[in-house]
Amino acid sequence: MGQLHDLVRDLPGELDVTRQVGAIREAVHRALQVEPTVVVQGKGRRFETLSTRERLSASEEEVARLCTFYGQRVQRDDITAFPLRVGQHAFGAIVLGHWTPPSKQLADAVQQLLDEHAVALETALLVEDIRAIATNEERNRLARDIHDGVAQRIAALGYLVDDVSELTERPETTAAAEALRDEITELVRELRLSVLDLRHEVDGSDDLSGALSEYVRQLSAHSDLRVHLMLDEQSAQLSRRVTTEVLRVAQEAIGNVHKHAHAVNVWVRFSASGSNFRLAVEDDGVGAPTPRPGHYGLHTMRERAARIGATLDITPRHDGGTVVSLQSPQSTCPEGTHDAHQRLARR
Repeated sequence: MGQLHDLVRDLPGELDVTRQVGAIREAVHRALQVEPTVVVQGKGRRFETLSTRERLSASEEEVARLCTFYGQRVQRDDITAFPLRVGQHAFGAIVLGHWTPPSKQLADAVQQLLDEHAVALETALLVEDIRAIATNEERNRLARDIHDGVAQRIAALGYLVDDVSELTERPETTAAAEALRDEITELVRELRLSVLDLRHEVDGSDDLSGALSEYVRQLSAHSDLRVHLMLDEQSAQLSRRVTTEVLRVAQEAIGNVHKHAHAVNVWVRFSASGSNFRLAVEDDGVGAPTPRPGHYGLHTMRERAARIGATLDITPRHDGGTVVSLQSPQSTCPEGTHDAHQRLARR
């Protein structure tokens, strides 16, 4: 596992999916003055949109599927798709709506351009898969170590404190033991929440709303924080890499509220339409967090946002507290309000 981490760390920074998709879109737009949609075929032959736009229409998806299957350009009415291929292997396509190649020569030039970019994009996708496997394995290892090691030993200390409290007859010793017992209980609860963060994943259906709901439900069972969850997904088409990063940002933001904000309520709003999304985590706590030595939560959230080309903003809440917002570029998703559609995870 360490070798996988070293391999990914040493690879060039250009081998980033978001950067490679941007390079393809820029190259095609420069050549044709048309905005392309970049899609790749994932597990179960499911297509994932890597460029930000609304969901592919049924006709566009069918053209992309045929293009990827045959590894050749497909034209149907005013929809054109060019394959993303390495050798004879096609792993995706770019889709151009309302465009017809004026000549075979131009179409061949576009395909040659895409063939040059496809190698780097497929390599970036492979690197991302390696990174995800290594990261998930490491998270599970840490969760096991905390649950079976540190948490168990700290819980055992609690029993020793109980023994001290029963053996002493001095009131001040009893009071100190009780205070220590309370601290140990709180620490064990925090460790259990850390294990929850490490183990929680997006399920096989890539359902981010379901993952958020389950996370909030489990958090509410171990916390006095009142979590208000509001979901609005309209034909969402987010890739697994996006859903994973958005979930991790939500976990970090909610965790910061729980640990540092001294808040009573936290509102979690998520909306998505096509490949556009907006996440907001809002609390009524003491104010915006500032980076502290040895604490990397805010830095990690910004890294995750950059990895999927999203924008992260941390601003004060008008009634006190903090708002953490994450959104895709040019997101058209509504910001949402505290209305009747909110689902209370804990009252």
